[in-house]
Amino acid sequence: MRKAKKKAKRKPATLWSKDEVKLLEKLYPTGLTREISDRTGRSPASVRYKAFRMGIKRKRVWQACPDWPADELKLLKKLYPTTKNREIATRLGCSMRRVRYKAFFLGLQKKTQSKPRMKRGAK
Repeated sequence: MRKAKKKAKRKPATLWSKDEVKLLEKLYPTGLTREISDRTGRSPASVRYKAFRMGIKRKRVWQACPDWPADELKLLKKLYPTTKNREIATRLGCSMRRVRYKAFFLGLQKKTQSKPRMKRGAK
């Protein structure tokens, strides 16, 4: 005969305080769930669920980032077609993701070096 599995005991639900709600409203759109979780003493799942129930959404990376200075945009446009994103990010002091997003929204593309294609069956 099989033994019945014991159900894990759940902590009783605790209501969110006004301070916790204010912190969530302030940090959730641009902050890390783990950081909010650590500061409130709640699980990351609880933080995400509360934000969902309150209708708080995350800002996209390009919305959360400040505007690019003109000199950085000029450098990005110059370097992007021929330079690796990692190098550009290092020179600008930002993340590779930020470089990719900005390049995408500016319509920049990498120059591809076309390799000669081999015909099928050719040796």
